[in-house]
Amino acid sequence: MEDSTSNNTPAGQDNQNQDPPPSSPGPHVDTTAVPALPEGRPTGPPEYRTLYLLSYVPSPLFPAHWSMWVPYRCSDGSASRKGTRLHVTGDSRSGFAHDFDRGYDPGEDGRWPWVGAAARIEERHVEDAPAPEGAGAREARNRLERVALSVPAPGPSMRAASSNAARTRVALQNCQTWMVDFVRALIDQGIIEQSAQTALDECPKN
Repeated sequence: MEDSTSNNTPAGQDNQNQDPPPSSPGPHVDTTAVPALPEGRPTGPPEYRTLYLLSYVPSPLFPAHWSMWVPYRCSDGSASRKGTRLHVTGDSRSGFAHDFDRGYDPGEDGRWPWVGAAARIEERHVEDAPAPEGAGAREARNRLERVALSVPAPGPSMRAASSNAARTRVALQNCQTWMVDFVRALIDQGIIEQSAQTALDECPKN
């Protein structure tokens, strides 16, 4: 689970909330370093924003927690330091759930996430629509979020040691496997470019 602080976390469980060393530098979020658009694609309207991958690395012993982050657009057209973080939270034993963390600033997170530009996305797919009255935090407000919800959050894929269930091999699923499926869905639907796969391959796994 993302907010777990246990030192006995199973190998397949997300655990990225440990305090960083005092000397750890803050994350460098370069909102201008984005992948170049392929030749033949428009560089003017429709406007684009940048999608970023975030990786929270607790230690080499545990899988890093992966998220996607899209910054808001300021009134002057520049990228804000705050935006929406899309991810799944939970662990491989209990399963995961979708989560949209709105108003999130990686630079204010004491876990110092790794931040890497992944792809450009058209403004119309990530417009910051106001929340309808009574809407929950996990309700989609734009196409990016609708695609995120269309990719099932992983269910339990790790049995407890005391389980009497048959010892069959189960593919371990977590926030990283979900992010791989999410990015693939965005590519398959033509929302982002294939180059996002390269950025995903470079995202720290642990």
